[in-house]
Amino acid sequence: MNLLKGGAWIGALLVGAAVFAAASNVDGAGRSASGDERLATVARVIDGDTFVTSDGARIRVRNFDTPELRGHACPEERAAAEGARRAARQLLTAQTVRLRVSNQDRYGRLVADVAVLRGDGELDFVSTMVATGHGARWEYGRERQPIWCPQLASR
Repeated sequence: MNLLKGGAWIGALLVGAAVFAAASNVDGAGRSASGDERLATVARVIDGDTFVTSDGARIRVRNFDTPELRGHACPEERAAAEGARRAARQLLTAQTVRLRVSNQDRYGRLVADVAVLRGDGELDFVSTMVATGHGARWEYGRERQPIWCPQLASR
């Protein structure tokens, strides 16, 4: 017995395709994984280039790198990492940010461009951090990762 008569099956097919397309772009927590632009509140800063939003999304800032807190190669890198985390906390903690999600990384974090909303506009997070010496622009997979230890930079 045909339950969908006439052109109704075309409508059902289109609705099904739209639901599938939307569902395939959502992670297990119901958040969009890519191609997304949204506002969020920063709940916690992990380090200079990673934070968590109030809805639990872990965000990795796109095209940006800061020194490592864990696995640092020298004492100077550790000190610079702590400074980058402090600067990121001052800029982001409890602030509303605009996220433009590009993809999800191998650790399950959403990779996004980040702008901090201010009363008179938006502040680009990466530009601000780079201008204050707390990180470097870096395109993952296309450029060599920045070296944060002076003694290793000459190698």
